[in-house]
Amino acid sequence: MRDGGTVTDRSTPGTAVPSFDVLHFSTVFPGRALPRLIRRIESRGVQVVYDLEDTHWIPTDAALTTELKRRARRDLAELLESPFASGPSFGVKVNAFGTEDGERDIALLASLAPRHRPHAIILPKVESAATVEAFLRVCEAAGVTCEEVVPLIETTRGVD
Repeated sequence: MRDGGTVTDRSTPGTAVPSFDVLHFSTVFPGRALPRLIRRIESRGVQVVYDLEDTHWIPTDAALTTELKRRARRDLAELLESPFASGPSFGVKVNAFGTEDGERDIALLASLAPRHRPHAIILPKVESAATVEAFLRVCEAAGVTCEEVVPLIETTRGVD
């Protein structure tokens, strides 16, 4: 039952669940797992999230990190232009908003629009609602749309 923005769980007194649907991602794939991603898409019926962020970060090698992230963007674009793209919806975990890699990710998604629109964009390192609002404005200006943005709060600063 909905009560002012929450759904009251009558089975457990005092428990409330959000009034919005929680997206379930079965797998978050690193860019270099492209063959597994293709098999997963072929199986249909799953939400696949392509990770452009963490799985391409080598803390001791900035040049290699840059190259891996560039390749991951290229691989995602190629995948979405392939016959497999007609399968289930997909999500993309972008790099943090306000970073060069985050800007490149938005540019990639803009270049794919409107042919390929992610169901969800996973936005890491969110520390305030203002970050999400600014991200949405930049996406809108670039022509990037999705069904939902999932902010990831990864620090205590994001909780405050």
